[in-house]
Amino acid sequence: IYLTVETRPKISLESSIRIGQGADANLVCIVGGNPKPVITWRRNNVQVPEDIAKYTIDNSVEGQSTLIVHSVDKNSDVGDYICEGENRIGKTKETIELIVVAA
Repeated sequence: IYLTVETRPKISLESSIRIGQGADANLVCIVGGNPKPVITWRRNNVQVPEDIAKYTIDNSVEGQSTLIVHSVDKNSDVGDYICEGENRIGKTKETIELIVVAA
């Protein structure tokens, strides 16, 4: 007899990150759950696009997603970014604030 326990996603994420103007910001989201959750990033209630040079999403580490915001700008990149994990049991999301400081 095999018993499989399914759980809704659980997210571990820093509440904020400070980065210097012009640097690359790495926002790391660790997500667990069974079945394996699908991870998405959102900003301003819109999914972060992977097809523009401003952002890179790295999902190469199991259970972890890193959103890289390239050459951060204090006028356009500051604010809240949402990491969302979803599987058939449910959906969980957590927010990280990107703070850009003078370089």
